[in-house]
Amino acid sequence: EGKGQHEKAKTEMLQSLAIRPNTPEILNNLGTVYTKLGDKANALALFEKAVTLRPNYAIARYHLAEAYEPTNPKRALSEYETYLALVEGIPDEASRIALVQQRVKALKH
Repeated sequence: EGKGQHEKAKTEMLQSLAIRPNTPEILNNLGTVYTKLGDKANALALFEKAVTLRPNYAIARYHLAEAYEPTNPKRALSEYETYLALVEGIPDEASRIALVQQRVKALKH
């Protein structure tokens, strides 16, 4: 995955967002592209907006927690715990749940 690919994805998603500005999926996906491009501030803002628009959007909560972890571990912990509550009993999320449980344990120490 080259940077050019991410830039292209970013441009396409920004166009989608211009048409449908308050679409949590687009906000979340664009946030992950910004993360890959190293633009943490923009990524964080997009994940924030996605969960504001759809509070039970589990994957955006997960990305938001990840984005907060380096600078605001307390907030990250709270987002991880919200994510865990939202995905409880969802088999597809099992591997991510295991990962998040490890992160929560680490952040609590």
